[in-house]
Amino acid sequence: AGDPLLQALEARAVTLAPEFAFRNALMLLLALQKMEKVAGEALVVALTRRCTAILQGRCTVSSGSVEAQEVANLAWVLAKMRVVVPRPLIQALQARALVVVDDFTAQEMANMVWALSCVEKTLLLQVAEETGEGGRHLAPDSNGTDSGGWARRSQEPAPYIPGLEPELLDAFSERALVVAEDFEPQHVAMLLWGLGKMDLFA
Repeated sequence: AGDPLLQALEARAVTLAPEFAFRNALMLLLALQKMEKVAGEALVVALTRRCTAILQGRCTVSSGSVEAQEVANLAWVLAKMRVVVPRPLIQALQARALVVVDDFTAQEMANMVWALSCVEKTLLLQVAEETGEGGRHLAPDSNGTDSGGWARRSQEPAPYIPGLEPELLDAFSERALVVAEDFEPQHVAMLLWGLGKMDLFA
């Protein structure tokens, strides 16, 4: 970021990230998604770590405060940002989704399935997990170059396909039957596209 104010705010947010509530971290990620050319890599890593810690119950903030809409929105924003998502966060998101599945709307289910099918199919480099360096990478364009201001490492991490856990797929299937009349055309398209991309109809 070239703006001194943005730089100062990002630096402060990185420092405060371990104290963020889930909703605060989510709101900031949604904001960063709208200004990806100036967002700092360290901040995205700090925020995703905080969300993971909350969902895994490793801090004073209870995962019980995380609602279905927030689960779906976090998955959605990470997919939109094309972030390389750590396996623990994907697993924790799905575990929480399973707990609050009865609160999911048609749109939230569609968003989450779509997001899980779009999330970068790679693991966050272990060095990023261990040292806090790096962690946010944008997949190259069709011509092999990077887009926007996102950082990218020259060496690809080991492949990892998030997919949809069987238990969550079953739970979403049951929930979809309950809210079937609430599905709009876009929701149906997103849901079927996501399921198809994950080869769940094979």
